[in-house]
Amino acid sequence: MKKTIQLVFPHQLFEESELLHNKNEIILIEEHLFFKQYKFHKQKVAFHRATMKGYAAYLTAQKKKRLLY
Repeated sequence: MKKTIQLVFPHQLFEESELLHNKNEIILIEEHLFFKQYKFHKQKVAFHRATMKGYAAYLTAQKKKRLLY
């Protein structure tokens, strides 16, 4: 059985996306490159984290997909 998943990074948090209209599982990834590759400003790291948590809540509220975070 073939299983397809969708990987979503911090710069791919779109409210309207073709990926949201299929039945694939979504995995939100807090990738090292977006959080610790360089010495990022603490507000930028906090912003990425907050937007990912907000997007996870948005997807959970829709209850259309299985979400891993």
